[in-house]
Amino acid sequence: MPIPLILFLLFFQIGLVGFGGGYAMIAMILTESARAVGLTAAEFAQLSALDLVIPGPIAINAATYVGFLKGGLPGALLASLGVSLASFVYVPAAMAFLDRFQHSRILQYGMAGAKAGAVGLILSAAWLLTTGAFLRDGAAWASLMERPLETVSPGAVVLFAVCLVSILRFKVHPILVTLGAGLAGAILLR
Repeated sequence: MPIPLILFLLFFQIGLVGFGGGYAMIAMILTESARAVGLTAAEFAQLSALDLVIPGPIAINAATYVGFLKGGLPGALLASLGVSLASFVYVPAAMAFLDRFQHSRILQYGMAGAKAGAVGLILSAAWLLTTGAFLRDGAAWASLMERPLETVSPGAVVLFAVCLVSILRFKVHPILVTLGAGLAGAILLR
């Protein structure tokens, strides 16, 4: 089967079951893209950096990025279409039934369960992004205690800490932090 078609089917499936928004879908996108088209953790880490500076929903950006990386322009177009297609079915269907079932306890409990599951998926995505951001190429967390400086990029950890403090303590605008981190990374993390 041609790669662009594989990408369409892959991202259509992700769009069908990817509840909880784009960040909740990240773990699924990485896992399934690695299995289906060989996406690596390093390629995925680049996606997370690009998503911070490219406007648009993360699921569409991820589909477009993976699609282009693995299938060129046809792959990007078909992956983006695939991840978006489910919304054209779900949203009108949900709106048709929302008024009728909005006070249903079963629906409320189901939504509460979906929210809890989405938080788990988001934390899973954070872990995957942490691996791509902090580990040196080819390193694994298992080697952290034996060879910490060969495993973790100290520059990436310091840059993370500076960005975190800049946003939480000094309320620096996230766009400025992103641009500054990109510039610092280009200079310091070579």
